[in-house]
This record gives sequence, structure tokens and C-alpha cells, in this order.
Amino acid sequence: VLARRSPADSRRAQDAAREIFEAASGRVQGRLADLPAKSVASFIAVLVPKVLESPATSLQLLQDALYEAGARVMKFTPEQLVEILVSLSQAPHGFAHFFIKAGRAICSRANEFVAPQLVVRLLKAFAGAKYVHVDLFKALAGLVVQRVGDYGPEDLTQVIRVMAFCSFKPPQNLLDAVCKRVRGGFVGRDRKRRRVAEADLVRLGLSIAIVADHYDEEFFRTIFSGLDNCGELGAESLQELWLLHLTLKTDHGGSYSQFGMEDDTADALKEHYVDSKKAAARSKHRNTAERFVPAEVRQELQKLGKNRGMEWLADPVMPFTTMAGVVVDIGCRNDEMDGELVVEVDSIESIIVQLDTMGAVKDDFMTFNAVPDGITMLSRRLTASEGHRIAVVDARTWDLVMHPETDRSEYLRQLIKFSLER
Repeated sequence: VLARRSPADSRRAQDAAREIFEAASGRVQGRLADLPAKSVASFIAVLVPKVLESPATSLQLLQDALYEAGARVMKFTPEQLVEILVSLSQAPHGFAHFFIKAGRAICSRANEFVAPQLVVRLLKAFAGAKYVHVDLFKALAGLVVQRVGDYGPEDLTQVIRVMAFCSFKPPQNLLDAVCKRVRGGFVGRDRKRRRVAEADLVRLGLSIAIVADHYDEEFFRTIFSGLDNCGELGAESLQELWLLHLTLKTDHGGSYSQFGMEDDTADALKEHYVDSKKAAARSKHRNTAERFVPAEVRQELQKLGKNRGMEWLADPVMPFTTMAGVVVDIGCRNDEMDGELVVEVDSIESIIVQLDTMGAVKDDFMTFNAVPDGITMLSRRLTASEGHRIAVVDARTWDLVMHPETDRSEYLRQLIKFSLER
């Protein structure tokens, strides 16, 4: 109750609540081993928002609670374990070790997690934390295939969307089952005779376009037949619809032209997509409280470009839009290039950490491999199909390894050279 007090309470009441909360938490901290599993799960759920508010006093409490939870991860009910993971997905710290333990535990107890709502919440928790646990995702995909008829349109859309976002390729039998549901009347109305949201149709179509190896024309025809009124879509859905249109047009132009959208609609979507992306970049660039790595990369490229005849393809402060209509971080050209070069930045906002692929352990710090999220990978594939060379700056390397004055310039020089030679 104390953790959930309203911010509108008086300062005195808030201070009193904070003192009591810290004292009570301290007593709980010393007796975590005596608490039942349900209380440990609830304690963690309460601590996460407190870490966001005052990490100095609450982070150690949360770490101790997670240590205890990890020691008896097999004793939690499916609902309790999912509650913990959903709470942690909102925390600013990764807590990868607990996600690993939980993933392994769930894989060994997969038959207890068959309920559709549990599968969806579990996948969304990993996506919220920007993690992918391949073995777990495979196990959950198998559960979805077994009970695909029990999943409503929204739930099935969430499953495929999370897997696509996490750059996880679902097994073919899951994609076949989803496409079959769509072709069999999934679109239009669900089991309760309510109309399926058009935003869900767009998300499902784009997700399948990201992860599927083969082109199911009837599936995409059905998706577009359900889009009666694009004017009801939100800003994010309109951007996704543009990417779906561009992907199908690029990969399957002749077939898609028979049922795809009209040119004037596509032009309007492109304009909205480009404006939205540039507005988001402009907002980040102006937010002096937040470092914007692409801006730093542009500054170093400007220094490098003076000696290499580099020509900007757009305002160097803003993202670059390709001819087809994909917005990327930086676009440039110089005398050594046959074509144009796109420089992208892999930052915490655009990568997914693969918990199954642990890297080196140094000073008790475990590193993991990371891959771009599904939308980023799709954007780069579309950019490469236009003939652009792509150089990717790793923001982690940029921040942790590079000396600002020397190493960063050399890093960019070698990165561009490698991209041009491929």
C-alpha cells in the first residue's frame, strides 16, 4: 500500500510513507528465505517501480529478492513467475541472469504454461526487456501450434509480432497455422463476432513479412481485404502499413500490384512515415538531457569527410530518406564509392540481446551477443535492395571502448573501408 501512494499526497505524507517503506523493506530483506513464493513475487512487483523512483535505496533490495527468487525458481506457479518477469521488463536494469534462469525453468515446465494468456504475457515480458531466449521461444511456439484454435486474433497477432520484433524466426508449422487461420476466415470477426482491429491486421501482416521465408499471396490478399478504412489507424500503425507496402512492393511487385494499395494512398503513407521519423529524431537531438549517438557519429563523419571528399545526401543533422522511402540514420557519398553509403547506429533502442549466446566473462561481467530488432533488420534489407552500402556503428563500442579524439575517427574510417570493399 505504501509503495502505491499517490504523487498528489502531501510532501510530509510522502516522506513518512518512504521512511516506513524503507524500514519495512529492510526487515523483509533479512527474512526473504522465510517468505512463501507468492510473497516473494509480490515483493518484487512492488520493488520495481520503487527502483525507478529511488534506485539508491531500492536496487539492492530488488537484487536480493531476485537472488532468492532465482534459488527457488522452480517453486513458483506459472502465474507468479510471469508476474515477476512482467515487472522486471519495466525496470531500467537488465537482470539478464534472472531471465536466463526463468527461461530454463519454463522450458523444463512447458506443459504448465499452455494457457494462451500466459504465453502472450511471457513473450511480451521478454520483448519489453529486449531479450530473446531461443530455446524458450521455440518451446512457446510449439505450445501455440498445439492450441492455435484457442488463440483469439489479438493474442495470435501479439505472438507473431513479439517474435518478429525479437528477430526470432518462428518454426514453419507456426507460420503455416497462423496463415491458415487467416485464410480460413480469421479476418473480419473473431469468435465473439466482434470486428478484428485493423491495427492488428497491419501488425500481423508486417510481422509475417519480416519472418516468413516464402510468400503466401492469399494470406496478404486477405489482410489487405480487411483494411476497409486506413483513416482509423493510429500513427504507429500507419508507419507499419507503409513498411508492409514497401516490403511487398520490393519483394513481390508484380503479384502485389494486383491487390495492393493505390499510388496516392502509398504516397500519403510515405510522407507520414518520413515526417514521423524525422520528428522523432529532431526531438531526441534537441533533448540535451539525453545523449544522441547518431549526432555524435555525424560530427565525427564531418571531420572525416573533409579529408575524403564526403558529400552529404541530406541535412547532416537529420536522418536520410532513401529513394524508396526508408528512413535511416545517415546518408553520404564520396569519391571512393560506387553508389551511396548509409551509416546506421545500433543502440540500446534498436537491438535485441540473445540470452542463449553468452560471450566472454570478464571481471564477473557476462556479455551477450546482440542483433538488430526485426523492424531495423527489415529497414536495412530494404535499403540494401536499393543498392546502398551499409556501415553499422555499434553504440556499445562507441561508448565503452573509443577515445573521443582518436579511436572514434579511426573506427569510422575502418568501418567505411570495410563496407566499401564488401
